[in-house]
Amino acid sequence: MDGGVLPFHFINTVYAWKGENLYEYLKTYDELLEWCHKVKIFPSPQLDQLREYALKHPKNKELAFEQIKNARNILYRFFSGIAGPGIEQSILQQYNILLSKALVHFEWKPSKNALLFSIKKNETDLLLPLWKIIQSSHQLLLDKEDYKIKECSQCGWIFLDETRNNSRRWCNTATCGSVEKMQRYYQKKLNLRIYRKGAEVRYKSRIT
Repeated sequence: MDGGVLPFHFINTVYAWKGENLYEYLKTYDELLEWCHKVKIFPSPQLDQLREYALKHPKNKELAFEQIKNARNILYRFFSGIAGPGIEQSILQQYNILLSKALVHFEWKPSKNALLFSIKKNETDLLLPLWKIIQSSHQLLLDKEDYKIKECSQCGWIFLDETRNNSRRWCNTATCGSVEKMQRYYQKKLNLRIYRKGAEVRYKSRIT
């Protein structure tokens, strides 16, 4: 849960976007629902309803899961573009298509003190977790400045930098931060060894 917000938690359900992806955290639709429970994306009764519907429609479940994983890739490339050199036009178009599909599943409802924008009642669309994630990503873009959205320089996970001086570089300083610092340390030692070896060669050539 190093992303800071729901859409980034979802993007970060792979071991790494940079280098080799050693592990996939969402291998089935059922695991996706377990993840939804973990991040409290929906109340338990709604998740149970989705689980029961998925059990009765296995082909639809597999198709929905593939669409959700494809959307995760689009979300990664979209926010990676915001954090980095810019968003590819094709990715922006794909994100906007996802957004338009997601928002039709939401409506304003009265709550205790205000209106609440939430999923329509009795929805059984197997893509509901994705629509909630897309809606959350849209709200994030409305609420937060782009410069707070960052990509871990080590693994590629996306995270929201809420530090005071906007200085966070890694998804987690205890994992990716330590690895990168160690890599820099050994590279520095290697460079120093090469430099000393070169200096020794130059010195011997001068005295012979």
